[in-house]
Order: sequence, then C-alpha cells, then structure tokens
Amino acid sequence: MSGFYFQPLNISLNQEYIELDWFHHDLVQFSGEEFDTFGINSEDRYFIRYMAEQEVGHATALASMLGPAKPCEYRCPFTTLHSTEAQFKNEGARAS
Repeated sequence: MSGFYFQPLNISLNQEYIELDWFHHDLVQFSGEEFDTFGINSEDRYFIRYMAEQEVGHATALASMLGPAKPCEYRCPFTTLHSTEAQFKNEGARAS
C-alpha cells in the first residue's frame, strides 16, 4: 500500500485506538460513585461501554486494511472526571 493511502488510514486507526483506550481507561479508573457524583449514571456508563465496543469494530476494520502498523504512543494523565472532561472538550475543539 502506498504512503498516500497508508498515512490517512494509519491516523484513523490510531484515533480509534485512542478512543477505545480512553473509554476503557475512564471506566476502570473511576468508581461508579465518582461517575454518579459527576452526573453519569449506570445507564450512561453502559452506553460508554457500548461505544467502546464500537471502537473495537472500527479499529479491527482499519487494522485489517493496513496490515502491520505501529500504534502511536500516548498517555492518559487524567486523575479526575473533571480533567477527563476538560481534555475531551479540548481535543474536540482542536478536531473541529
């Protein structure tokens, strides 16, 4: 596959990995009580899990098109749901 096609697909794949990890990170990092206090109830958390599973499908499809590709390196420095929300809003604004 030429770089012309590989690069945008690889960027998309890494975006899917980041989204997947972000959803899973938050569900593992924070307790149900913390989510409830933040206004995210158990039904909302179920939806977050569902969205994470959608990311698995997206990442699988892109990975099968690309073949071997090195994932990007990043970190999740979030210690509170407020910091997660702020980062999510910031990234969303950057992508617009």
